[in-house]
Amino acid sequence: MQRLRGRIYLGDGAIRPGDLSIDGRHSTLADDQSWHLLLLDEKGNIAGCARYRVHPPLARFEDLGVATSALARSTQWASAFRTAVEEELRGARKLGFPYVEMGGWAIAEHFRGTRHFLLSVLASYAFVRLIPGAFAICPATERNGSAAVLRRMGGRLFEMSTTPIPAYFDARYGCQMQMLRFDARQSPLGYEENVQQLMARLIECPVICANPSGPRKTQNDFALPSHNSKSLGAIATAA
Repeated sequence: MQRLRGRIYLGDGAIRPGDLSIDGRHSTLADDQSWHLLLLDEKGNIAGCARYRVHPPLARFEDLGVATSALARSTQWASAFRTAVEEELRGARKLGFPYVEMGGWAIAEHFRGTRHFLLSVLASYAFVRLIPGAFAICPATERNGSAAVLRRMGGRLFEMSTTPIPAYFDARYGCQMQMLRFDARQSPLGYEENVQQLMARLIECPVICANPSGPRKTQNDFALPSHNSKSLGAIATAA
């Protein structure tokens, strides 16, 4: 997974060769604290991945990875961004739900523009619902139209007094980013049946754990099954 992400990010110009390990892996601290949804191709190779860091209902803004983002350090928008996220956190807390940070999204070239690409987005809704949860945040790059796709699939800009918080430049990845919010209770228009199907399939899929014989650190054990087409892979957690 980290090698796929490293290759894609390097090819897109989002990272430099020095950001990778000697064997080509793009590794982050968040990886070891997150679930990972893996998308497999017909040969069983990893062709897509997404990361989900699940925070408990009592999480604070300071506990989130986005608290160190360029937007959170913006002289113009930092205060508005923090206020908007804290409102989301209160909403999750009121429902007794965790709050999810999404990231680490990478899709192999031969899957881009296909149904597998759409599947990886819809699977995020299914995953967040099954935790169970509702609200998620995702820093989305404008490179390759990724942010535009996610907005068409239900992602919305954060707002402060009805004023959208605009895109910002992230020097770390050298691109414009949009900070998007998602409410997994509301599927993208026309895709509710697909999300329901994915939820059913997630429950039956294998889970890869770093320490499968030890105590579980997550509330639920589920992942996407491969089925005959092997288009859907496994969810892995380092817990």
